[in-house]
This record gives sequence, C-alpha cells and structure tokens, in this order.
Amino acid sequence: MLRIGEFSKLSEVTVKTLHHYDEIGLLKPVKIDPSSNYRYYSVNQLPRIHRIMALKDLGLSLEQIQLMLNRDVPVEQIRGMLRLKQAEGEQRIRDEQERLQRIAFRLKMIDLGGQLPALDVVVKDIPDLYALTLKRSVHPQDMVALGLEVEQALAERKIELNGPVAEIRSEEEFRPIHEDVKFVWPVATKHTEPVVLSTFGVLQPEDVTGLPMVASYIVRGLDASLIAENIAMLRRWIVDNNYRLCPSLRAVFHLGPVEHAEYEDWVIEFQHEIIPA
Repeated sequence: MLRIGEFSKLSEVTVKTLHHYDEIGLLKPVKIDPSSNYRYYSVNQLPRIHRIMALKDLGLSLEQIQLMLNRDVPVEQIRGMLRLKQAEGEQRIRDEQERLQRIAFRLKMIDLGGQLPALDVVVKDIPDLYALTLKRSVHPQDMVALGLEVEQALAERKIELNGPVAEIRSEEEFRPIHEDVKFVWPVATKHTEPVVLSTFGVLQPEDVTGLPMVASYIVRGLDASLIAENIAMLRRWIVDNNYRLCPSLRAVFHLGPVEHAEYEDWVIEFQHEIIPA
C-alpha cells in the first residue's frame, strides 16, 4: 500500500485533490489508519485515477465522471455527454473567432483613421415588450411636439412608461426623415384601448416582437448629419464580422424628448437586426 503522498507523486494528482475525491466518493483510499487517520492507496487504483483525469480533461464535471464510473451508465448516455461537451467546445472556438474578427475590425479602423473608431458596437438580443405604438411619417422638427402630445395623453389616462421610447424602421437605406416609422412607447400595464392624440393620430396597443440578435451602438447628442454616416459604419462592422444585415433598424431614446432633454444631451442607441452569415 502507498501513503497518500506517495500515491500523489505516482499519479501526479495533488494531495488536496485526493482528499476532495475521497470526500465526494469519487476515489476512496483502500485503508484509513484509525489511530493516525493516514490514508493509504493501492497501485491497482492507478487506472481509475487516470480515467478520472482523462475524463476531466474532456471537460466533464466531477458529478458526470462519478456517474460514469460508479454506475452502469448506458453507452448512449455517455455518448450524449461527450457530444454535449464537443458542442460546447466548438461554440467556444466560434466565440473566440468572432472576438478575433472584432479585434481585426478595430485595428483596421485605427489604421484608416489613426484613432479608435467612433462606434463601440455590442451584439445582444432584444426582448419582447408591450407598448402603445404609432406608425406614420414625422418630420424631425415635430419629434418634440409629438413627444409632448403623447406625454400629455398618457398622463391624462394615468398610463406609466416601462422603458425608453423607440422607433422601428424597416428599410434598406437609413433616411434622416422619419418616413413611415413605427414609434413605440413601452407601457407598464396592458392598456388595451387605443389612445387618441389631438394632432398626430392614434396610439395602438400591441405586443412588439423582440429581436434574437442585434448589433448596437450608443451616441450622445442628436446630430442628424452624422446618423447616416454612423449607420453606414455600423453596417460595415456587421459585414466585416461575418453577420448578415436584416432590414429592421431600431433607435432607442434612453434620454430624449420624453425627458425634455436638449438635442445635444440625447442618448440614443441604434440597434440593427443581424443574423450569423
């Protein structure tokens, strides 16, 4: 028999790890001296500890390893575990490849402009929401008036907002003029009746579908002359990072007309729907 230190050197597994394996029942010593509490192992346990190390190297958890070693597990279940780990590993590789592409894009932008790119792009998903919506064309100069009119109508009906106001577009090219745009006011409760505005039409209650994947960036200040340029840069980022463009584009006003902020203080997030190429 081998004392735990000797077995640790032979198996190249730390004493602390062997103690842990003993505690969870994964590898019990063949004998524990009752007087000294020393643990003793056998050379015959080397195949088991080597199998534990090999399975752990595949990324399996100790619980999974214990299940595979201590029970009569069907081969199909073992195959399923390994296929799951294979899929997880492949996904990690894809994630790292995408990260490398984003780094390469930033380097390219730095090489072209001599500084960090103006846009910080993040990929995320957008959840569904319930909202009052208005679909129509609105001139940019009328945005503040529209916001005030909606604010008054909601206050009269004691309807509370549940998030930032947004506009949704479905167009191939971004236009500064708000042509046939859906304006979205997320509300805290399901207000089921339409809200009639005095000038701009009728707010319709509806479930607004979220998006599984968007590329988004945030800017401070409403500079109409830069919006189209930034959208073009965003679309270039999307294509260069191996995504496909979808027509849906959303602008979310985290700070804007609802808060009566000045144009230069608006905080706007532009979200472009994408799918992996």
